Amino acid sequence: MGGRCLIASILDRIAVLILLIGLGYLMGRLGILGGPMRKGISNLILTLCLPCAILASANIPFTREQQITIVYVLAAAFVFYVVSFLIFTVVGHKLIPEPRKRGLYICLCTFANTSFVGFPIAQVLVGEIAIFYGSVFNIMYNLFMFTYGIYLLTGTRKGIGKMLRSAMLDPCALASFAMVAICLLQIKFPAFLNDGLNLLGNTCTPLAMLVIGAGMTECRLHEVFSQRIIYSVSIARLVVMPLLVFGALWLLKVDPVVSIVCTLMCAMPSGSLNSIFAEKYDCEPDFANKTVVQGNLLILITAPLLVALLGIAYPGVF
Repeated sequence: MGGRCLIASILDRIAVLILLIGLGYLMGRLGILGGPMRKGISNLILTLCLPCAILASANIPFTREQQITIVYVLAAAFVFYVVSFLIFTVVGHKLIPEPRKRGLYICLCTFANTSFVGFPIAQVLVGEIAIFYGSVFNIMYNLFMFTYGIYLLTGTRKGIGKMLRSAMLDPCALASFAMVAICLLQIKFPAFLNDGLNLLGNTCTPLAMLVIGAGMTECRLHEVFSQRIIYSVSIARLVVMPLLVFGALWLLKVDPVVSIVCTLMCAMPSGSLNSIFAEKYDCEPDFANKTVVQGNLLILITAPLLVALLGIAYPGVF
């Protein structure tokens, strides 16, 4: 694919996402996508549509090499989270003296919105295989978020086991484990089931982008963009970490699709789960909310640039 065609193809895909976000913003302004409806659609995505997309991704043909790649993706995710904790613990100690707020800062810099935003973007670029590899990557996300992440926010290990068990019973987590088993055992769904899963799974991208756009109607931009500490989180999440991951995987000659998916998973804004836990444990929820909102706004700038870089580094994949 020529350079101009490649850039045009990338811009087309990003334009679709921006269009959907814009429509969501309009629906929010008109009162059609209000808070309760957004919450309902978000729950629908996370409990039905996304699990269906995950299961559908296991029903595509896999080579033996791709099955082995599962281990590499898990290893890459493990290394990413361990390195992130080390880096942002050091940075957090320099920037934030208060222990619990520092713990929240580390979580915001480490745990991204991989499922809700990352999966749809990756799916648009490289297809159903993105959901598969992304779901494998997210196994480590759940493991670390519901153990060390909770410890950082609370300062105690009490209740971590219960939270981890709850996380493992989450529909997306269950679908991820089932997906890996289906892939390894080479189980094939009947046509009607496969079509149904794909039909529901394909609604993830448009629904997620509409919800994100509608949610932006409640932003107070002067508050979201007034704190330097929030900028440091966004820069870390949207620029520093994805470039480090991309550089490492590119130097290691990792499979292009795996590299693209892992890089995108590490390039998403801080996840909304950070805000939910900050509220639950009374740990600076206002700081968490503003950080999540800023990241979701800035990704409209950083995502096209990163996708362009990936397209140049791996021509012919998109």
